[in-house]
Amino acid sequence: KSRMEAKGHDRMALVLFLEFFGTALFVWGIINTASPVSIPFSLFASVVIFGDITGGHFNPAVTLGVFVSLGNYGSNFLFCILIMLAQFAGGFAAIGLSWLGTFDIWNEKIGALAPTNPVTGSLDNGAEESDFSMYVAVIVNEIICTFLFVSVILMVKGEHTAGDRKGICAALVVVSTLLCVISGTNKLGACFNPSVGTAVTTYSVVRTDTEGFPNHYLYHYLWCYTIGPYIGGLSAGLFHLVHKKAHEPEDDYKSQGFNSEQTERLTNE
Repeated sequence: KSRMEAKGHDRMALVLFLEFFGTALFVWGIINTASPVSIPFSLFASVVIFGDITGGHFNPAVTLGVFVSLGNYGSNFLFCILIMLAQFAGGFAAIGLSWLGTFDIWNEKIGALAPTNPVTGSLDNGAEESDFSMYVAVIVNEIICTFLFVSVILMVKGEHTAGDRKGICAALVVVSTLLCVISGTNKLGACFNPSVGTAVTTYSVVRTDTEGFPNHYLYHYLWCYTIGPYIGGLSAGLFHLVHKKAHEPEDDYKSQGFNSEQTERLTNE
């Protein structure tokens, strides 16, 4: 029960391939959509198709959160790193799938993670001119939304925390993703996934014709869309380590040295 996926270590190659393929399909849906609202449903498809085998991560931040929450770090570390690499590779494979789908035909609108500073109205950070840093705004949004998103996943997948929600796990993930996307996509971008951040940024840089003008605005927030989700996923994993103890059966408390009187007192407190 402390492994990255119930049978993952016995079929590591299959799990890695399906995480790669599922992430590729998920990111392909993001690259090719004009509506951010459709993003959670792209994730829903990958989770439903591959989730029972891989655990349905398709996101390095989720993988990090699961890794931290399980606690069996020695045996899971290598598998965790390999899953993350497969997810990043899947994100870049999505770029190729998108190109094959359009046969390199010019698109009128290329999606990019390039939010506009609400104070200056420019695509730059703008901290010097306005005392308002878009870097801080974007990374805080990424951390908070990723924390919420990964926490929901850990709760509905946990042994003692899932309760009666196991049957609607994928639906809950979709709803939480949708709410996070709606909360941040218009002003701050909506990523919450390092593999999405790197793939979408790379695609926008490759496909956008800036006609000799600087294109740094297409990638200067990439570090926010990479580091932010990792911090959010790590925080969710650490929080779940503590929070899940409140959901453990009374027998588990006793096995840890608590008697019934201590357990009742802790519960009341």
